[in-house]
Amino acid sequence: MKPCVLLEHNGCTLWRLIGERIQARRIQQGFCSAKLAEELGVDLRDYHAYEAGEEQAPAWVLTQIAELLEVSVLWFFQDITFAEESALAAASRPGGVYRVATPEDRMRFLAESFRKLDHEGQQHLIAIAGALTQTSGKCTRE
Repeated sequence: MKPCVLLEHNGCTLWRLIGERIQARRIQQGFCSAKLAEELGVDLRDYHAYEAGEEQAPAWVLTQIAELLEVSVLWFFQDITFAEESALAAASRPGGVYRVATPEDRMRFLAESFRKLDHEGQQHLIAIAGALTQTSGKCTRE
């Protein structure tokens, strides 16, 4: 998979790209969308919205899709890069990329962002973090 530079950074563009990857992998693995939706226990219309990038797949759905399609959750996000911008501008934008130099800055930013999420958003983030640590096979602390 070659790197993709996103000139926009909004949920629509990111999730459309992820949806395209889900669809391509589903087809490669020989699943029809109806069968995958059934395996996931989601409505077919919702599943189609995930593939089209019209809806953001919840973390638990994305994790199950990854398992069924035999890829890591990270596979859906790998090689996605964002157009260069200042760290301050990126951090101030909702959903922006935040570049920091120290582990303390990263932890502070994560904690502040986590507190701003509603309960469902926090649960999604926890699920993604859990999936990432399982995928990497190790947990490290700087």
